[in-house]
Amino acid sequence: MMYTAIVKELNDNIEEEAIISINNIDFTTFIAFTPYKIKIGEEYPVDITLFGDILNITESLDKKIEINRMGETFGYIIHGYLFENGKLDIGFIIEDNELFYDYPYLYGKYVTFEVNRIDSEFLIYWYTILSENAKTE
Repeated sequence: MMYTAIVKELNDNIEEEAIISINNIDFTTFIAFTPYKIKIGEEYPVDITLFGDILNITESLDKKIEINRMGETFGYIIHGYLFENGKLDIGFIIEDNELFYDYPYLYGKYVTFEVNRIDSEFLIYWYTILSENAKTE
């Protein structure tokens, strides 16, 4: 699923690390792909995926939606709502038909779990259109 993300910070030491914001939720992401140079303060189309195995998934009685970074790693503890169709609400919707396939008993419930990292792919289509429009104005 495509989201519009604002780049908040870029790491000078780790070129794949950035802090981005989607729906006013700031998080550190691993840039898995970008076909162009990204700049702080700019908006870009991105695809977000949860990378690695889902660890320690359980039903959450807290009924909260948030993501918490685990120290200085790319890992996160995720708190969200898992819809009947397997989509996950973490303040924005994560669509991955295979990610929660083994957990249908948690559909329709709040869940908490750990992931190795949150990956972002900066998409080219929308950026190309915006760049071309800016050149003609």
